[in-house]
Amino acid sequence: MGSAYVCSNVAPRCTRAIIRFRWTAHIALAVVAFSRGGGLLRRFGLGEGRWFLLFGFITALWITIGITCGISDVYVDNLSGKAARLEVDGRPWMDAPDGTKARSQLRAGRHLIRTLATETGRELDRLEVTVDWTKPYALNVLGGMRYATGTIQYGDTPGREGRAYRTDKWFRLDYDFVFEWEADAIRVKKETKRTTRTYIRRFGRSSDPAPGAE
Repeated sequence: MGSAYVCSNVAPRCTRAIIRFRWTAHIALAVVAFSRGGGLLRRFGLGEGRWFLLFGFITALWITIGITCGISDVYVDNLSGKAARLEVDGRPWMDAPDGTKARSQLRAGRHLIRTLATETGRELDRLEVTVDWTKPYALNVLGGMRYATGTIQYGDTPGREGRAYRTDKWFRLDYDFVFEWEADAIRVKKETKRTTRTYIRRFGRSSDPAPGAE
């Protein structure tokens, strides 16, 4: 099994599983290690010192896999008025007809994304991007989409505030609600009495008249 196959097929699946259960796995390992009856570790000759080394090795391995072979979701929106083909690092990636929304994935690291006209193959745009596997990203083809963002207040003083708009061609989706309707209510701790969540929604073509910020 070659390294290319591992990064392309095995590692992404393992990485997603590790991300999903990493804290549970770490806590379980810690409980086993420091539990009163930690005979399992002693059976394998792992004292406290060796356990810390093993724990550090597992953590470093998880981080290395995430950095080198991790993948991130990419939301591809094309409201540019032009049908496009997308290439990543010189290789065909996906078709992006005008008016479409799609979801794909990219491996963590740096990439060159080229936008080509579907009919002529002429280059319309190119972006040098960096993918961090811990969060999804948005690729706004030719900047044709306008997005609405804002904050929702939950708790004793519910409401919305700070709506703004963005038309970036590439950005990280650091939002609580990504392209979905926000929850009407969430659980709020009694001590805090209030909490906030952020959202992003597709708003329309960037070529349409810009709305006033609320």
